Amino acid sequence: IRRPPRSTFFSYTTLCTSIRSLLAEDNWGSQQVLESFSMLFLTCLAMLVAATQAQVEGPPTVGELDVPLYLGRWYQMYASAIVYETFEKDGLCFTATYNLYNESTLTVYNNQRLLTPDGEEDEIFGYAYTTDDPAKLLVDFGFEEYGNYWIMNLGPVREYDGVMQYSYSLVSERTRTFLFVLARDVDEFRAEFDDEVLAFLNENGFDQDRNMPIESYHGDDCIYPK
Repeated sequence: IRRPPRSTFFSYTTLCTSIRSLLAEDNWGSQQVLESFSMLFLTCLAMLVAATQAQVEGPPTVGELDVPLYLGRWYQMYASAIVYETFEKDGLCFTATYNLYNESTLTVYNNQRLLTPDGEEDEIFGYAYTTDDPAKLLVDFGFEEYGNYWIMNLGPVREYDGVMQYSYSLVSERTRTFLFVLARDVDEFRAEFDDEVLAFLNENGFDQDRNMPIESYHGDDCIYPK
């Protein structure tokens, strides 16, 4: 379900607050007018609840996930602003690698270079846990809370280095704030999948400053983990 525009949500909030302030006054001309404004306030609250619910229901997700096809190395092609402003700050040449730990757990290895494509290597290790919903994983990097890892869409299955794998993956979470676009092959993605992925993201609410896709750097000078 697509989240309502930010302006819509805040318009409902402002309107409800204004009506509530009017109801608190004692200079109503008649009981009928008071009852009318009371009904208007309840209607406004219902609209606000609906807008809030749409915000937190989250983006669409895939119906199924074949875990073996998801394993291996991914290259991050896009991410949202908050990603670059936090744990990928000053990063370039991003990769994520998943391997099977047991039937319900994946190991996660994220790697990037700092400041320049041959700069200092920055890495983090963690785990991803499957849930009752195959498209909604929980990731653990040792912080106080697990992160939500929702797979919104998957590219076609192709052969990479002799292994059948999904060609791309679009990942977010309930609020659509964090966004990751992952691909198996940088050049293939740019040539074949870039347009359809950007169209999907735009149609599903990733069109605001806080969550629109920002391209990740992958040049011939990138040094990737072996």
